[in-house]
This record gives sequence, C-alpha cells and structure tokens, in this order.
Amino acid sequence: MAVVCTTALISSCTSASEKYESQVSELRERVRNSFSPKFDPIWVAREKKVDKALAEVDRLIGIMDQALAELSSYSPPLDLELRHKAHETLFRDCRKALLQIKAEAGKPKPDGMAAVRIYQGMTKKILGFQSLSDN
Repeated sequence: MAVVCTTALISSCTSASEKYESQVSELRERVRNSFSPKFDPIWVAREKKVDKALAEVDRLIGIMDQALAELSSYSPPLDLELRHKAHETLFRDCRKALLQIKAEAGKPKPDGMAAVRIYQGMTKKILGFQSLSDN
C-alpha cells in the first residue's frame, strides 16, 4: 500500500519515510557488520581451508537471504520506492557474487584470485552503499 502525500498528510509521510529509513539503515548496518575481517576468499583455492571458506560463504548467503526477506516486509513510501529497489538489487547482487565464489571453490582447480576479486567487488558495494543512499 502506497502513501500519497497531501498537505494534510505531510507529517505522516515524513514519519513513514523516517520509519522506513530507520529500518533500512539498521538492516544495512547488520549486513555490513556480518562480514568477517578474518575471512580471506583466497581460501577457496587452498585445500586445507576450503571447508572453512565454504562455511563462511554459506553463512553470508544466509544473511543475504534474511536481508532480502526482511527488506521485502518493509513498505516504502512512494518517494523511497527507487531506493527500496536499489537495496533489493544490492542484496541480490551480493548473493549472486557469493554464489560465484562458491562455484569457484567447487572447481577442480579453483582460482583464489578470482574469488578475491569477486569478494572485493561485493564488499565494496556493501560498504560503499551507505554513502550513496544517504545523499
């Protein structure tokens, strides 16, 4: 259900926008904080660490799934629908990147540097998204 702002409803629209922004900011923060600084995606190419890498990738995929589910439960005001779609795209793209890393780990000769590049691109999006959405 969309909120249409008229002069009489400006205060309710503002509070709906503020509530939505607060929910999404908390969600983004939880997703950002879920990335472990100890994880090294090059582990997918190391026989002794591949299981640890896959466990971390699976954990992050689960977090992206939760973030998408939670985001879909939010009802953005009309003025924030584009931002809502941008967040959905961000979480879907990150999930896709994690699946690519997992696929790389499953190859007979995994390329650790390919996994590193995919992971760096994904984390750059996650960490940099706040500055884009807060402007």
